[in-house]
Amino acid sequence: MGRFTPIVLALSLFVTGCGERVVFNSDDVDQIVVDAYLIVDQALPPIWVSRTSEPRVPATPENVGEVGATVRIVDEDGNEFLYADGMRLEGELLAPRGRYLPLVPDGADPVDFIVRPGVRYDLTIVTARDETVRATTIAPPRLDVDEWLVLDFGLNVLSEIRDFEEVGDSVYTIADNQLEWGASLLEARFDRDPSVPSYQVALFSLDPDSDFAIEPDFFEEEDFDEIDREGASPMFDAEDGTIRLPWFAVFFEGRYKIKIYATDQNWRDFVTTVPSLSGNGGFGQNAGDGFDRPIFRIDGGIGLFGSASVDSVGFFVFDDD
Repeated sequence: MGRFTPIVLALSLFVTGCGERVVFNSDDVDQIVVDAYLIVDQALPPIWVSRTSEPRVPATPENVGEVGATVRIVDEDGNEFLYADGMRLEGELLAPRGRYLPLVPDGADPVDFIVRPGVRYDLTIVTARDETVRATTIAPPRLDVDEWLVLDFGLNVLSEIRDFEEVGDSVYTIADNQLEWGASLLEARFDRDPSVPSYQVALFSLDPDSDFAIEPDFFEEEDFDEIDREGASPMFDAEDGTIRLPWFAVFFEGRYKIKIYATDQNWRDFVTTVPSLSGNGGFGQNAGDGFDRPIFRIDGGIGLFGSASVDSVGFFVFDDD
């Protein structure tokens, strides 16, 4: 899918085009589904608007994407950001059915469309059937990881990983960022902001043809075929301002990128209450328990309208064999 949603990747349980949906009971059929998450210091994102269908109907944009809706976001200062149905803009097909794109007027300053930390954003969707969907998110403060450290198993600091701000894309090639699989621990340290409900980690293997760095004896051949190169943790409380990467979430050699997200309450509630997202997925120290029905924080629909701030680092994994 190529995009991190707390699906990490998995938010796409409700996203059009990912081929997988959850309908919890008959009352869930024909509901509006929202998939939108704002990232601090990045441009306002596209917004997916779709509609739940019977389980036997494939969840493709053609089948479930919602067209003809009026979509807008208003921030706490009264600035209004209008969205257009991406199916047709100026007579051209610019996006799949159900994907709405922010309208940027001629002469507008792109900076005005950047998500600001600590700001409230209100979403309103009015469908062609005159249904109204509303949701609100408050963007978290900026996340700035102070140190990415390599530790031994006694938790002593061995070295420091260099980040993108220091060395750019050389993070994947410099000696400090070359890590032998399982030989040490990688830990992020930051000042934990008390206003942030939770943190989530996304892990990306960037070399699609790289070999396995580990081949567990208990794995069958089909188990290797099912391993994804992108994944996400559950939510972390990170009360002490640290998050540690477990090696058993890393299967491949090559380049990796880690992103840590400081999430809003909507994002946290969604991930911790969707059963398939609330498990540990190779990570530990998760926050929250699964519930019978997810918490959506959307009035008049389901899905996610949330926000997060993010920091990231890159490194290279090799197998000593």
